Amino acid sequence: MRVALVKLYDDYCHGPRCLQADLLAQGHEAYLINLKPFHMGRRGFGAFDENLLREIRETDAWVEVQYDGEVFLPEHIAIAERETEIFLNLLAEIKPELICFSVTSDDAEVSARHTQLVREHFPGVPTVWGGVEISHEAPKYAKFADRMIRGEGEVPLRMLAEDPWREDIPSLHWIDRSGAHHETPMAPLIQDCDSLAWPTYGVNEFLIHDRMLHRITVETHREYLAQRYIHMTGRGCPFKCTFCHHWKTHELYAGDKYLRRRSPSAVVDQLQWAQSTLGVQSVMFWDDVFLMNTRWIEAFASEYQSRMRMPIGGLSFPTMTTERMIDALVDCPFVCVGFGIQSGSEFVVQGIYNRGYFNDKIKRIAWYCHERGIEVTYDFLIHNPYESEDDIRASLRLILDMPVPYNIITKRLYLYPNSPINALPHPRHSVDEKTWQHFAMLMHLARDPSVPREVIWDMANNEYLKARPEIVTAFVKSCLSRHNASREDPAVTRMAELNARKPMPQAEGTLGHRARGFLSRLVPAGRRRASTGASKMPAENGLMAH
Repeated sequence: MRVALVKLYDDYCHGPRCLQADLLAQGHEAYLINLKPFHMGRRGFGAFDENLLREIRETDAWVEVQYDGEVFLPEHIAIAERETEIFLNLLAEIKPELICFSVTSDDAEVSARHTQLVREHFPGVPTVWGGVEISHEAPKYAKFADRMIRGEGEVPLRMLAEDPWREDIPSLHWIDRSGAHHETPMAPLIQDCDSLAWPTYGVNEFLIHDRMLHRITVETHREYLAQRYIHMTGRGCPFKCTFCHHWKTHELYAGDKYLRRRSPSAVVDQLQWAQSTLGVQSVMFWDDVFLMNTRWIEAFASEYQSRMRMPIGGLSFPTMTTERMIDALVDCPFVCVGFGIQSGSEFVVQGIYNRGYFNDKIKRIAWYCHERGIEVTYDFLIHNPYESEDDIRASLRLILDMPVPYNIITKRLYLYPNSPINALPHPRHSVDEKTWQHFAMLMHLARDPSVPREVIWDMANNEYLKARPEIVTAFVKSCLSRHNASREDPAVTRMAELNARKPMPQAEGTLGHRARGFLSRLVPAGRRRASTGASKMPAENGLMAH
């Protein structure tokens, strides 16, 4: 069967790439269509811009990420009429027998409009929606497409590709002609991750942007694909944080083994392919928790070091990362780790977020990473209504005890509907926007080792400055501008050190002694990196070249 997989506003689209690869492996003809690229835009400061603040509060599920305290938001640039026309013409030429949309809450409205156009222009061709939001809220969205896929997509999509109108396919939700809702039991999770094909790059792939159609291939868009390469060694998360979708997905698959992983040798095989075929120069593993299971980490590190040398990094959880894991990885080289701390208040971390760790453990592993030359990025959630000003101070106090240099990303907490965090029996606080701005900027200022820790703490308790966060913001931006200009990418330093100790030939198109913006990869999964200028790519003269 010919299947079209469509994603709006996210040409990284790891999930659709995995599904395309699986369909191709099953013998189907599968196409990936990205309608507009992902773009993260610099927007300024919500505390000083009422229009921006209103936009943040009113826009469903946008992820506000703050680098150096300044707000970045995913920007959904309007799809031009000509781009919609190109999209429909492309589908007409492909002639798909099944059209699938990967949907998130913030693009659901636009996806619904384009799904309706598909149904009008291609009557009789079944439409399918899937994605994390669809998995948890299928009845809410069921009217927009013929079928909703809940949870992991490979098994139900394989069966839909054989017969899209069967009603015994697992993991589905739909509305029949009488308006009645139907839901089938969940398909078991795929436990053998090595049996799954790796996500595709440049295979039957198209991008529609700047009123043009771009046919994406490895030969013509190697660098573009390398910049969008995402690597995950497994699936699932071991934790059930009250604000995260994994809490509900654990429930969806109750009784099934949720956390699964590929073998170390299979992971290294794929990294070698990414390096030699796409020219990938560094890899940030996007597993929710990469540093877990000491035996797997040691086997991976041994396999990796025997076959290649390219800077790598990963995300982790402070209680799961051990000195033994760091020792195994450090000479890969493992140059950067991201820790999701979320709050320095142990009450908030344990009582609100359901994350079982203590600050002494965070400090210990952070200092150990520092001693081994690994740079750390800390994630903090801010604007949490359950946090008092004392809780916010605890986050700053924790950051001030961490070794420098490090990176910090602060993100506005979004309370997703039906998440358990919404129903907690704890009092809510009304910390104003300017107070949040004051403390968030001081947390970012702590990155600069030239500013004494006691000075930052004194600034935190200065009522005059707290009432005037524009003063602190201007000071912090000035300090960090100087600090950022003087910093060296740790991947460059570590590669030089390793090559001096043990030279290793570099494959064509690999890093060598240079790492280009490796730390920029530490952006939240799902809404990661800025678009790199797809408009500069050559357009196809026609729609497709068969």
